[in-house]
Amino acid sequence: MSARTRWFALITGLLAMSAAAYGTLIVVALRDPSFAVEEDYERKAREWDRIAEERARSAALGWHVSLAAGPLVLRGRTDIGVVVTDGDGRPVEGAEVHLETFHNARAAHRLRAQLAPVAPGRYGAALPLDRPGLWEFRLRIRRGPDLYVGSIRRMLRPDREATR
Repeated sequence: MSARTRWFALITGLLAMSAAAYGTLIVVALRDPSFAVEEDYERKAREWDRIAEERARSAALGWHVSLAAGPLVLRGRTDIGVVVTDGDGRPVEGAEVHLETFHNARAAHRLRAQLAPVAPGRYGAALPLDRPGLWEFRLRIRRGPDLYVGSIRRMLRPDREATR
């Protein structure tokens, strides 16, 4: 084998190893459940003014929204409750409450639910929240022409009794 052929084989081999390493890293990164890109981020960027207007109208409604999460039941379902009151403290009844939630460390795994009314101004569902830690709950609440959008972050801890 001539020196020229050896150098060509060495350079080609190094380039092939580099391409294989980059390919492996890309595959690992795409399969990593902790890696996530905000869904529809391009559309949200284009519609930023509309989204900001929705948030301003939500604040102008004067609604107070609170979230109650039962103890986290690993390998089970956790009760999630949302209480919606107007500016005078009266329950907001007859609303459609849509929830999107995800764990901060697994933002690619999102759960979506429509919460059912359980009492005046109270809406709830049981969701398979599978890990303790910081969760983000994004809410869209619509009653007639009124729309509230907001998000709540909550630290969830496991129920000691349910994990035994």
